Amino acid sequence: MAHARGQVVVRDWKTGRGYALRFVAYGKRRYVTLGLHHDGWTPRKAREELANVLADVRRGLWIPPDHHPPDRDNHDRDAGPEREPTFHEFASDWLHSREGEIGPCT
Repeated sequence: MAHARGQVVVRDWKTGRGYALRFVAYGKRRYVTLGLHHDGWTPRKAREELANVLADVRRGLWIPPDHHPPDRDNHDRDAGPEREPTFHEFASDWLHSREGEIGPCT
């Protein structure tokens, strides 16, 4: 069995140094934002989290985080298979998830 691989991504934002994970899970490339240095994230803590996530992926236990804002109406999610979001929905969710990390002109 092949070992899952990934990397810690470190970026400097206007609000501080941020950490994220980049890896492959269930046949898809994944990018998971962890947080900022002032929230307690360090390179060591990010590497530990990567190891934990990759172990969960290998065991089939890892569940991708939900990228929809919590106030979104999801009452029809249990009605059947999840549909692919439109580009507008995807881009809006992405922009919302990066609040404080990107400038207004991005």
